[in-house]
Amino acid sequence: MFTIQDFVSQYEPYTDEELMNTHSAREGYSLEAQEALMIVINKKGGMETLTKRLEQKRILENEIARIRKETEMLGSRGVDVSFIKNVTSSAILSSEKVNEIIGDQ
Repeated sequence: MFTIQDFVSQYEPYTDEELMNTHSAREGYSLEAQEALMIVINKKGGMETLTKRLEQKRILENEIARIRKETEMLGSRGVDVSFIKNVTSSAILSSEKVNEIIGDQ
C-alpha cells in the first residue's frame, strides 16, 4: 500500500495539466492519493492559482494560434513577411514574440 508521501513524490513532477486532470478524476483514488494530490496542489499555490495558470496558458496558446492563422492567410496571398510583421500586433504578446511566431511560419 502506498503512503501519502509515496503519492506526493509521484505527483510533484506533474504539470499543471496533469494535476488538473488528476484532480478531476480524484473520486476513484484512495484517500491517501487524494490527500497527497491536495498537498502537491497547495505547494504549487493552490487550486485557484493552478486554475489561473491554466487559463493564462490557454489565452497565450489561443493568441499564438491567432497570429499563426493570420500569418498563414496573409502569406498564402503573397504578402511579404516584413509587411506581416508590421501589421500584426498583440495586446498579450511582446512584439519580439509576435515577430518570432511570424518568422516561424
